[in-house]
Amino acid sequence: MFASSGHAFWGKGVEAISRPDAENGPTQIETGIFVLDVNSVNTPGQSFAANVFLVFRWKDHRLAHDAEGLVSYPLEEVWNPQLQIINRQNIWEAIDPVAEVTSDGTVTVRYWFWGNFSQPLDLADFPFDKQEFNLRIVSIGSKPEELEFVERVDAESGVSETLSVADWNNFEATMLMESFKPMPGGPEVAGVVMHMTASRLTGYYWVKVILPLILVVMLSWAVLWIDPTMPGTQISMAITAMLTLIAYRFSIGTTLPNLSYLTRLDYFVLTSTILVFLTLVEVVIASTLTRLDRGPLARRIEKITRICFPLALLGFLLDALILV
Repeated sequence: MFASSGHAFWGKGVEAISRPDAENGPTQIETGIFVLDVNSVNTPGQSFAANVFLVFRWKDHRLAHDAEGLVSYPLEEVWNPQLQIINRQNIWEAIDPVAEVTSDGTVTVRYWFWGNFSQPLDLADFPFDKQEFNLRIVSIGSKPEELEFVERVDAESGVSETLSVADWNNFEATMLMESFKPMPGGPEVAGVVMHMTASRLTGYYWVKVILPLILVVMLSWAVLWIDPTMPGTQISMAITAMLTLIAYRFSIGTTLPNLSYLTRLDYFVLTSTILVFLTLVEVVIASTLTRLDRGPLARRIEKITRICFPLALLGFLLDALILV
């Protein structure tokens, strides 16, 4: 079934077998897809790991028989839709797929596997994002007018209510019958997609990233209550806060791929850095004014910044992380 598992690709060796009842229109493939578990979502790697059970059923009168019960065939000995998962990375099979045929020629093939699947993510709202996860299955070499996937009415498709993934919830699944175009300008192939949506849990980022950043910014404001006649202490504290923010930015950078755009968390970190830098600028200005015997003006500037800086941080916190 899969190259990574040591078995043949689905349908290898059946190219010479024509599809059943080809003269009567597209062959219908009853499809059931159930996601047993989502083990993890790898945001930097743009992928997710899942445990999946698939069932496909179609009618092939050429395989009708008089035997009691089911007759099993190796998959490569009967016609099958030559299915492939387009976005698979690594796959391991739990069972070997075989074609089980009833007396009237109804063929049923079951697959059970787990593995990693690529998934491009839109991270503009990270870490308050909602993402789409897809399992896209296509029939190699079958056009939409030749093969038609339909949802099985006797088996529920969807996603398990209890999943292993720790930092995502609200998984919802929908099976969509969608054709796929492997190459721009090329022909379409018949396919089906298990489309899932989920929301990222934000507790970790509030506790481990956002709140510590807020505390670092507030720490830098402590210099605003230090007498301007002590510029060494003020500048030392402001620079320490700035270096802490820079180091923290590098540490959280591993949670994301290299993006060409800023996420909501990036905007917050950038704003925090700017506020700390402005605090450092205020300290330099206040100490310079004090040295020039303009102490009252320096203290007036400090009083204004004691109000403006917290309001700026609160406003951006509400705008970028809470109200959006």
